[in-house]
Amino acid sequence: LPSHDRVSRKNKVWVSKQGKSLYNAKEIQKFLDSIAALNKYMIDGEIQGKTWEQTMTLFRSSKKDVSKQLAKDGRYKIFGLVNPDRLNEPLCDRRERLEEIFDKYKHPMIRLIQTDTVYSFGEFKDHHDLHLASGCDGSILKFRRSPYEFKRSKYWLKVKPQKTMDCKIVGFEEGKGKYRDWE
Repeated sequence: LPSHDRVSRKNKVWVSKQGKSLYNAKEIQKFLDSIAALNKYMIDGEIQGKTWEQTMTLFRSSKKDVSKQLAKDGRYKIFGLVNPDRLNEPLCDRRERLEEIFDKYKHPMIRLIQTDTVYSFGEFKDHHDLHLASGCDGSILKFRRSPYEFKRSKYWLKVKPQKTMDCKIVGFEEGKGKYRDWE
């Protein structure tokens, strides 16, 4: 997947994981808010562009007209539809409801995050290799019967390859502002 940022609707208010404003997601939010079948649910997903920089420009720029580029490259990928009164409802049931509702509603900028069920490490490895080959930075493993937690969860495991590089430091500059006097 291209670079992304988590954005959710809780209590009918849209928020990013970091609490940042999303200036250009109004069309997506308005569309989702207009679907009566979604009104009682929290929606969890990720906004994304082709790169991290484009994602931030498309969805967080308040000064730039990005409407044409947003329509072309901006997406909201949904992975969760949660009843706030039933946080213990299993993931497999939440996913089934999500697919059922979105089978009826289409929007060019909204997608469901693809899921696959695997029963062995070999199957997972095959899917993980495909994710990496398509530009993802890794895969998320989730237990099918897990409850919903809006935080880092013991029921989710992000699997990413570890990449390291040894480099020779040839110079540095003193930090400025909040980075001054850092060691």
